[in-house]
Amino acid sequence: PFKEAAEGLQLAAADTALARPGASAAELAALPPLRVPAWQYLYKPLEWGGRKAAVLLMNHGKEAAQLTLAFADVPGLGCRACSVRDVWSRKDVGTFNGSVTLGVGSHDCALLVLTHVSPHVARAAA
Repeated sequence: PFKEAAEGLQLAAADTALARPGASAAELAALPPLRVPAWQYLYKPLEWGGRKAAVLLMNHGKEAAQLTLAFADVPGLGCRACSVRDVWSRKDVGTFNGSVTLGVGSHDCALLVLTHVSPHVARAAA
């Protein structure tokens, strides 16, 4: 992950069992609690030169969350004004300057494609 929440969530023993398939009940009981960040962001460059990247925003929490992605935080992404597409809904979210905020459901994620747009196009869309 290139960015994650400082606050973490402690998972129950049943969740830990998923991370350790085949472990006995005694082995699971001896393990420390598993902590995960409340949210994480992962990315993959899609074009050379920082013009396009895919970003996965994951909400590990029990409640829906408003997750904000600052374009400057995405490693190698060269745009400050980006066109944002939601891959799973197959919809263009819009053109944004600097960041975008999305509602992400509990234990859900959003997959976005960010594409560089020229600054004058971003100003016109704002």
